Amino acid sequence: MRYSNKRLPLWLPMLLILCTVSCTTPCVILMEDGRRIRTADRPEVEDGTGFYIFEDVGTGKEVRVNKDRVVEIRVQ
Repeated sequence: MRYSNKRLPLWLPMLLILCTVSCTTPCVILMEDGRRIRTADRPEVEDGTGFYIFEDVGTGKEVRVNKDRVVEIRVQ
């Protein structure tokens, strides 16, 4: 079965977008001081240090937070 050149470019970007959207898990981190930090993806725990590492959506910077200061992590 042959695909036309006009159809191929239409479904390929849609497939890539779907894969990208399904791979991210935005979260909100609730801190003990009452702050809420929105993340682009689920925070990771750094081995040996006990810190969460994530990207802050508001600033776009990588942030490290002591896991003892985190009250809750909510998946959006």
